[in-house]
Amino acid sequence: MPRAGETDGRHAVCEACFEDTFVGGPFEARYAIAEQPADLGWCCDVWDAGGFAHRLALKGDWASYVDHLSRRGLMGACDGQFKMVQETRWWTVRGMEPNSNFHICELCYMDMFKDTRWEGVVEPFADQGVSSERCCDWSPSKNLNLSTAISAADRRKMGAEEFRRTIFAILSKPACGGREPLQDGRYYSLRASIPNFDICESCYESYVVPLGARQFFADTPTVVPGAGFCCFNRAVPQPQYFPRFIDAVQSGDWNLFLERARIAASLTSLPLPPCAGIDAKQGGRWWGWPDCTICEHCYYTFAMDTKFASEMPLQGMVGGAEESRICSLFSDGQRRRYMDVCAGKTSLEQFLGFCRERAAQWEVLWPAIQRLQVQVSNTYWRAQNLRILAHSARMGNAITFGSPGTTYNSTTTGRQYNSFSGVQAEQYDAEAAALERMPDPRAEQAGLLAKWGEWE
Repeated sequence: MPRAGETDGRHAVCEACFEDTFVGGPFEARYAIAEQPADLGWCCDVWDAGGFAHRLALKGDWASYVDHLSRRGLMGACDGQFKMVQETRWWTVRGMEPNSNFHICELCYMDMFKDTRWEGVVEPFADQGVSSERCCDWSPSKNLNLSTAISAADRRKMGAEEFRRTIFAILSKPACGGREPLQDGRYYSLRASIPNFDICESCYESYVVPLGARQFFADTPTVVPGAGFCCFNRAVPQPQYFPRFIDAVQSGDWNLFLERARIAASLTSLPLPPCAGIDAKQGGRWWGWPDCTICEHCYYTFAMDTKFASEMPLQGMVGGAEESRICSLFSDGQRRRYMDVCAGKTSLEQFLGFCRERAAQWEVLWPAIQRLQVQVSNTYWRAQNLRILAHSARMGNAITFGSPGTTYNSTTTGRQYNSFSGVQAEQYDAEAAALERMPDPRAEQAGLLAKWGEWE
């Protein structure tokens, strides 16, 4: 935290950001270590404040830096949602047609463009005074490639005008990064002819071109009929192709990337099949050990780059149609235990022994939990629904009238009603009361869930 008297308010900086931003810089002496109270949650204000805060810190302008932290903290994150024009200032890409309606909010402008080599790429949006709603088109929620292409352009030391043309090239292609597939998309394949590995035109313009990797891809895209996903789409689960691509760019060793890309030929599907979690799954492909099976989803998104991945005796084993297994690494607790093994804090034998005991507990507890869930649905929730139906029927009896002099008698209580809705309400209430007299299974179910929680 800033030392006493340095600011009117207080803000916190994590150790990592302090070392990256302030150590050896003009503001290092202005900060002192502060112990976080156990009952308070802190967040790093420098991380939340974006790149402009980092640039102000390097310039040594303490007053502007503190003012920016205060303003930035009130603005929150850019979510790409519509907001009133007057709520913020707006920018657009220089040379963009006014009727293109491409807007960059003040938040993204400060984080990405302010005081950078890219500041000349954008200009204030001329139509500032119109009373209407706008959304930020630079938000990662709208187009992930735009917000990350800056890193690629910066790594290559791309000039502002070239980067501006890159932006226009990205915007001219269908956006990537969503959970919905592209229909009849155009994709670039690798010259190495790896089946099922293709990237969309947007990712090609965002990363391959700026990072100088065109020689590894085909010269022109081809149309892939039907619905499909780009292998650089980080919004869907797949085997971390994009990080390996960046590793290859940084190291110059493209075998790292090509080795990972070859996995595409053996995948069951893209996106990867979802993990069944605590439920047993029949068939499927499995990695790990006989006592610790890992589904295809969790292996490729979590375990494949860990210390023991190459030592696992199960390597994509196809399960039989009648065989049921659960994934041992779907929960955060199990993943922490496994990473402790990789870090040498516990032994692999201890972990596998725990997995055996966990599987034994699952075979006892989970069927009982599911059985009680059926009882909850058949008793508690059924009783609640019947009470709602009874209330609706009573309202109908109050406003509905039959023929003059006609009454409806209850066969159980003998009460008379002026419509059949009254008789229905009584029947619903009686059924609900009978269910409510039955033992409530929720307490037993909660106890079993708590017991299973000890193994998660």
